[in-house]
Amino acid sequence: MEGADNMLEVDTMITLEDGLNYGLLLDAMVNDENYFLAVELDDNEEATDKYKVLKEEEENGDVYVVEEENPLILSKLLEQFAEQMDDIE
Repeated sequence: MEGADNMLEVDTMITLEDGLNYGLLLDAMVNDENYFLAVELDDNEEATDKYKVLKEEEENGDVYVVEEENPLILSKLLEQFAEQMDDIE
């Protein structure tokens, strides 16, 4: 992936280094960084009960994600994700 035109978007599927597919459900910004709530997909591309928070990063024009584990960032993101879910319902 190159440049800002290839940034990730909600409602897309990605494959992580572990070979598992994830669907990007929600996105949020914290400290000018973009994050996604992602759900693991099974072999039929159906959602499981396993979730990750992924941080979008760009280096040399390549876009990739890393799992976010900082509890302070996760706390802020969970608040934003909860608000987004309230807006959907």
